[in-house]
Amino acid sequence: MNAKTVAFIVILLYNVRICQSKKYNNFTLFSAVPKEPDQLKFLQNLSKQKYINVMFWKKPSVLYEEVHFIVSPSDIELFLERASHFRLKFEVRQKNIERAFEAQTIKKYSRLNTATYTWSYYHNLDDIYQWLQDMALQYPNTLDLSSIGKSVEGRDIYAVSIKRPGNKFKVIVEGGIHGDEWIAVEFVTYLINELVGRNNSRNWRLHDLAKKYDWYIIPIVNPDGYFYTHTTDRLWRKNRRGTANAIGVDLNRNFDYNFGKFDTSEDPKDENYCGPRPFSEPESRLLADFITERKQNLRFYFSFHAYGQKFIIPFSDRINHIDNYNEMENFGKQAILNIYNLYGTKYGIGTTYDTLGLRISGNSASWVKKTLGVRGIPVENVHLEFFKNLTTVDYVNFWRSPGQLFKPADFIVDPEYKEIFQKDAANLGLYITTIKEDVQQAFDKQTVKTYIRRQMESFDWNSYFRLDDIYQWLRDMAKNFPEEMEIISIGTTHERREILAVKILLKHSTIRSKVIVEGGIHAREWISPAFVTYFINKIIHAPVSNDPILKNIALTYEWYFVPVLNADGYEYSHTHRMAHATRTFSFDQNEKGIIIKSSVANPVDVNPKMMLSQGGNMSNDPCNRLGVTTNRQIT
Repeated sequence: MNAKTVAFIVILLYNVRICQSKKYNNFTLFSAVPKEPDQLKFLQNLSKQKYINVMFWKKPSVLYEEVHFIVSPSDIELFLERASHFRLKFEVRQKNIERAFEAQTIKKYSRLNTATYTWSYYHNLDDIYQWLQDMALQYPNTLDLSSIGKSVEGRDIYAVSIKRPGNKFKVIVEGGIHGDEWIAVEFVTYLINELVGRNNSRNWRLHDLAKKYDWYIIPIVNPDGYFYTHTTDRLWRKNRRGTANAIGVDLNRNFDYNFGKFDTSEDPKDENYCGPRPFSEPESRLLADFITERKQNLRFYFSFHAYGQKFIIPFSDRINHIDNYNEMENFGKQAILNIYNLYGTKYGIGTTYDTLGLRISGNSASWVKKTLGVRGIPVENVHLEFFKNLTTVDYVNFWRSPGQLFKPADFIVDPEYKEIFQKDAANLGLYITTIKEDVQQAFDKQTVKTYIRRQMESFDWNSYFRLDDIYQWLRDMAKNFPEEMEIISIGTTHERREILAVKILLKHSTIRSKVIVEGGIHAREWISPAFVTYFINKIIHAPVSNDPILKNIALTYEWYFVPVLNADGYEYSHTHRMAHATRTFSFDQNEKGIIIKSSVANPVDVNPKMMLSQGGNMSNDPCNRLGVTTNRQIT
């Protein structure tokens, strides 16, 4: 197996851990944000010393990160006293979490009737397993169900294989490694249903993925723990391994990756007890064997957990990012944007340390990455050369240019050449993903609004504005704040447009240093001038703001802004949306000598020609988007 063909993301799905025999009556769910070191230390000591009966759902790790925890009713008064002592502000999220547990409805599945299995409810272990068996009967040519072995208490651990003809790359998905993470199990079963049971326009992308890969899915790695949360303790996390004085091992600390080093415990009573040795538990060992047997052509590995609304990228114990972190982050950001556009739900992304402030050892995803290698874009030198050659053709326009191995490149392709491009990429074994099928649709949604002179409220940041409207708004702002804001012309462009700068010096400013902010150096980057004008608006109104941090920053510096440095290009991009560079001229020679022609295709890029030397990711072709001039003067 090529070790560069494996990738994965750990995904945390949001779900409030909200059941049975062991009751949590009057347990209170709190949230708090430690802002002082002693507050953080207090919360961390609660987690370690346990002198108050508290259970953390989101652990304390760094300052200014929200912490979630439940406190026993018997210790509420003590907690409140200690929180007051440390001046810790908190919020009560749920006064009685047992009520939230009881609100979680579990629906009975009707055997051989897969339509009765829905995702508006949770399901117990027997019903999930019965549904999987019925799905295998309903889709015998697509879905195969098999047991990869037995749990500590002798329950089957089922794996689903979804295959279609052809030798394709593999994807492995696991869920339910922690017993109390019901939403992870439900999502994985939902994914199975969508991959095999749907073929409609609503999920056409997922249908394409189902055909593109062979899928191997383990919905419940920890069936004993999952069963126990339905019968006895809703918040049970570990498996059900019995020891001398306690029960259970955290399976996601039991893999052979820096075993026992970070966020683990050697005490069997702790919920993050890692076990006596790596792979001491049948569940973790069986999962590792299952993955290893399918490592050939393994492309992605996904591990679903709850809760937190995070996309987490391995390695879980590292502070610094790995070689292909940017690629994984790119995938995650695409997913985050789509989720937000569909549901308005916000997700975070990063390593475990980035997102949770923790370092973790012994988890499944990091073990997979360590054992089976990583993948990046491009992954071979030939792939990088392929991308670099594309920069010389007319039918490809790069938004993020190829530069190094293991760094993603973003680009658009002319639909006339799309099939040829995809074929060439496939012949090289190069993985590509479609972010947007039709970029023109996205452009069409970008609304451009007209500013009404002297009516400041007509200039907002829900729409874009043409150059003249931006300039008029700046002049009107200067008239409204004549003692604090000044408009300066720093010169004119090639097409004789002014390049305006804004100076802001607020009353009572300490004037310690100057800050210069520029935007709009690339014509098509409309969001850049929009943000700079938004920034100007915030700074000039900072003295009446309720935000003390903003007010302090605004009064600390003397501010200079250049909202649209490339004024010609910005105006041109409103009629030619993908215009990137300045509007200048190049010289072309014929038999009659030197003539001037307008380089309107994609003339001169401002940034490269401001560099100290030419070369690298630039071009001397005036029709190339990365063109440079033969001198170092700004036109």
